[in-house]
Amino acid sequence: MSVDALLHNATTAMGDEDLMGDTLMEPIRKCVEAYGYSISAMDGKQEGCQRVFEVFKRSAAFFVATLAVAPSIGLAGMGAASKLVDLYAKFDEKVSQSEISDYIPLILKQFSRTGDRTVTYLRARVAADEVDMPLYYKPFKGSEIFFFDQMEQNRGPKYFREVVYLNTQEQVEALKGADKTQSVLYLLPFASFYREIEKEGDACSMPKYHPDWTQHKVRLSQLLTIESEQLELPEDAYPIALHIRDGGDYDDNNTKTLHPLKLPSLNFYIGELNRVIEMKKNEGEYNFFIHIFTDAIDPESVLDQIRGQVNAEGVDLAFSFAPREEATLRFDAGNMHRFKCMIRADSNLSGPITAASETELDIFPSGFTIDEDEVVISQVYINQAGKEKVAEATGYRKPMQGWLPMWFNRFFYSYFGLRQVPLAEE
Repeated sequence: MSVDALLHNATTAMGDEDLMGDTLMEPIRKCVEAYGYSISAMDGKQEGCQRVFEVFKRSAAFFVATLAVAPSIGLAGMGAASKLVDLYAKFDEKVSQSEISDYIPLILKQFSRTGDRTVTYLRARVAADEVDMPLYYKPFKGSEIFFFDQMEQNRGPKYFREVVYLNTQEQVEALKGADKTQSVLYLLPFASFYREIEKEGDACSMPKYHPDWTQHKVRLSQLLTIESEQLELPEDAYPIALHIRDGGDYDDNNTKTLHPLKLPSLNFYIGELNRVIEMKKNEGEYNFFIHIFTDAIDPESVLDQIRGQVNAEGVDLAFSFAPREEATLRFDAGNMHRFKCMIRADSNLSGPITAASETELDIFPSGFTIDEDEVVISQVYINQAGKEKVAEATGYRKPMQGWLPMWFNRFFYSYFGLRQVPLAEE
């Protein structure tokens, strides 16, 4: 049994007293609980000194709790070696059993949204299809709206003898000839954004694997089928969808700066909407129906800003949106594929849905840069049915937000391989 497999099995067995026992797990459990308390979500309305005091108070609670259980941790550590030997034998015995696991990688369990989890599932499903292997599947929050949640029955065993990380397309391809009877868990990398692996720098920490959705359009369409109330689209108007990722009350200003392509400024959507209207007007379209999918707290305010800046000369525009109290993930995801044009953020929800649809025109931000104290969307991709994808130079600006220092932002962009594109010369 490999070390990675032992770590996976130990994580999966948390709470299984027959395997882990109180002596080893109780001190660890207490520290985890204290740490969770110290970083638990605070009231977003707190300001300045009040927030600083709250962070200090909760961090102090964690520190005190850690000191309190330190002796227990030391005693547990003295017996850890013998316990690990015992665990190894128990896990080896458990491998052949078919218990269903509740294990999900920590980053997906606590810090990701439905789109991130969905695209992670799709990567694994596509790879499993390609190499003819069973998929280790566990439902997640939001998965219940998709057809794949009903389709997937093989949820996998709890314990494995080997865990292998697949970091390249070549490693995935090599699995086509692998022994399917071995107790091996293959893990694919997680990425929360659209990737161009061939353009990523050496500093990027992300494994070099990302499937080409265009090669799996029919399969994606089947997996992402949703039973939902249908938005009424007028037959005499060209339908355009705007998927506006605002962050709502979920993403703070630091997140908006760290993920400029996932949370672009409103001027990106307005600029691209004006471009599409002008292009379609030249093709003889004069009636447009524009629906806004958004997580904004005040979608009506978003609509008012768009109305005030869109170029409506010589055309008829009709807008719609779902009020915040009525908007649901099922309704949004179940209607995004029905529009001829999608102007969207680099979203792991609308991205795969659009790739699986018959959308004629798909536009999303694909590159950014930092210009003094501003984040600039410097490039967008335009996917038009029947044509090669086109990269267009742009200059949609927004101020840097949040309290994280600039050096951290730059490190984050390089480390995770976010696509930086210099501004085009004017």
